[in-house]
Amino acid sequence: MTTKSETKTVVKQKSVVKEVETKVYVGPTIPGVVTEGTIYNNGIPEVLDAVAKEEPAINSLIVKISYLAKARNELKNNGPMSIFYAKALEYKEKKGDK
Repeated sequence: MTTKSETKTVVKQKSVVKEVETKVYVGPTIPGVVTEGTIYNNGIPEVLDAVAKEEPAINSLIVKISYLAKARNELKNNGPMSIFYAKALEYKEKKGDK
């Protein structure tokens, strides 16, 4: 008597978990868009993303929480972040005039 031997192939799926680090907006408040100090745990809202595409400096003001102290120090001491802050202020004033 012949027996058939069945071979089962088990395919394991690897689940890729992408960790999203909490981010904080350190720029000026832009009414209807974002408030200074807003914390984001689950990505950036569409309205802020759209504004950041219009004015890329705003995107630079959305920093990882691990970079927050350094970003605030740069803003306080007129470091590189202050350039982005100034551009965000210009954007705010330009949009406020409309």
